[in-house]
Amino acid sequence: MVRAAVKAVEEELDADGVDASTWRWTLTWLERKPVVELDDGTVIRYNPDSETATITSNDFEAEEG
Repeated sequence: MVRAAVKAVEEELDADGVDASTWRWTLTWLERKPVVELDDGTVIRYNPDSETATITSNDFEAEEG
């Protein structure tokens, strides 16, 4: 789920022509769940109850299954 969400964000940035080549993802664990943050502030959180990942950012919001 989380990997698919990361891929979706990267594909969206690429489709929008954003040069994110110097941006990095940071993985942390909060209450035993992964939280992934991109340098632009995009955050991906894993939802274990629904086995999905939620993407939150200024321009891109979606739920990946």
